[in-house]
Amino acid sequence: MNKKVIMGIVGGMIVTFMALYFIGASDETDPKTVAKPAASQAPAVTKPPASQVATKPSASPTPVASKPAAAPTSQVAVKDPRRYLTVEDMVNITGTRFSLSYVDMKNNGKPDMTFSTTDEGHVALSVTILPASYYESFYSKFRSQDYKAMGSAFWGPKNENPPRMLGFRKGDTTIFLMRYVDDGQYYVSIEMMERIASTIAARL
Repeated sequence: MNKKVIMGIVGGMIVTFMALYFIGASDETDPKTVAKPAASQAPAVTKPPASQVATKPSASPTPVASKPAAAPTSQVAVKDPRRYLTVEDMVNITGTRFSLSYVDMKNNGKPDMTFSTTDEGHVALSVTILPASYYESFYSKFRSQDYKAMGSAFWGPKNENPPRMLGFRKGDTTIFLMRYVDDGQYYVSIEMMERIASTIAARL
């Protein structure tokens, strides 16, 4: 075969191969049009350190009005509860020696004062001081009957006889007196509760 013919055939094969190569390359997907990975495949976003994250101030505690002992923080100025009822008052009213076994001036809803018998240490009475605004909710939850000797006052809790709670409101203050059974008996009678309430009301 003529040498020129052979060279022509080889050259034609090379041209054909190169054409096929470039056509195949142009059919590949343009890297600019590649779809983004699905959200599930996206890399995780690194959170900033805690020191750089702004935090919201914690919410105020929700008021709880289910029990006098669990009442919310007082909204009035902190007052020393000991000026409303003293150990001497308790001795004069009851004829029994008492000690002030607990005083809480943090306005955290716990009883502000608790009185116990001096000799045996029996818990007898607690006094809780709250803003006047709490009176209505406590009245609806705990009232068993009104205490008509005072303007805004009631006995409670509901369906208990004899009562062990006396609540009243005067001015900007609500007072709750609670007597306790200890060693099978009350150390503060109903009549004593009334005298204690009158003593405190006179000092509000």
